[in-house]
Amino acid sequence: MRTAPCSLAGSSSLPPRASRSSPLLTAPRPTPACTSLRRLYLGAWRFVDTATLPRGASFPRLQVLVLGAIALEDRDLDFLLAASPVLEVLTIVGSVEKLRARLTSHSLRCAQFCLVLVDEVAIVDCQSLERCFIWRCPSQRYRVKIGHAPQLSILGYLEPGVHVLEIGNTVIKAGIKPSLKTTVPCVQMLALHLHFRVHNEIKMLPSFLKCFPNVETLCIQSEQTKEPTSNLSLKFWQEAGPIKCVQSRLKTLAFRDFHGDESEFAFLMFITENAQVLEKMNIVLEFRKPYKPEELASKMMALDNARWASGSKKVGYKFSRLGEGGGSV
Repeated sequence: MRTAPCSLAGSSSLPPRASRSSPLLTAPRPTPACTSLRRLYLGAWRFVDTATLPRGASFPRLQVLVLGAIALEDRDLDFLLAASPVLEVLTIVGSVEKLRARLTSHSLRCAQFCLVLVDEVAIVDCQSLERCFIWRCPSQRYRVKIGHAPQLSILGYLEPGVHVLEIGNTVIKAGIKPSLKTTVPCVQMLALHLHFRVHNEIKMLPSFLKCFPNVETLCIQSEQTKEPTSNLSLKFWQEAGPIKCVQSRLKTLAFRDFHGDESEFAFLMFITENAQVLEKMNIVLEFRKPYKPEELASKMMALDNARWASGSKKVGYKFSRLGEGGGSV
């Protein structure tokens, strides 16, 4: 992929163009004419050695940067953020090298990482950041660190037991007690991706939820596993202790790809019996799951007849469309 030359007069957006000559091209050095760019999209690209480039605002008007299938090193991302003082949206889709993404920007409002090989995603100092999305990054285990981000209201998809969550300088572990140093009160929408039958993931879920005491919307993407290690009951949640966001803040629960497992059902019952201000619970049933009608009906009836802490039944069901399983909430 390659972009049109930066010297095109009046150009404020450079879309990618296909190139058959090379699967991975090297980006040219920034030129003075790049100062007019507002949106930049690069695909199948390898950056020049940014360590040799002069510091400063190479892209003083750039607001949107989208990178796809990129060979990007840590220092390249640092350079791009420093060179783009008004950047608001950063999206990276696919990478060919492992990346430690350390975000420092006073203008960035949205950061998105999809299918990116990462060792770490760290929000170091982003005073304007409102949304941060991490989706299907293939690394086995990596760190997600939240530093200074006072405007962060939407965060996902965290993976308890897979992501090592660090808030400030504190690593969140199972059973940790919430404190000012281990909570992010500004987050109002939280999305989680997990396997309900993998013990190491579920045992971290209460601790993750306790880190975000003001969550009003909780989105759950449930995945099946070929090697289940547990099937936790409602007793596990009762012993986990009070979770502030569930008890007094949670208004909407979106649960996608319900497979009918006991661990999933126990979690839904916990929400039902503890979420005092819940307004709606939307459950999407996995279309490809071979449900036994009597088992499914039994679980649905149990939810309907549960002691709803909010005062009345708030649950609704639908089937995912064929081929839609595994998508986002």
